[in-house]
Amino acid sequence: MAPMPSRTHKKILEVGKLPDLVILDQNPLKEDPMSIIDSPIQRTMVGGKWSYES
Repeated sequence: MAPMPSRTHKKILEVGKLPDLVILDQNPLKEDPMSIIDSPIQRTMVGGKWSYES
């Protein structure tokens, strides 16, 4: 498993910047961390544009 990026590598969402994000069908904060990989992806946004919708 790759190490987590340091704080300096985290992206910031603010006015004028484009988000990259994934919407899952369940809340990953309330699920077993090992089951997140099995969560179906509902939508994906890359560069501020929806690139995938289920």
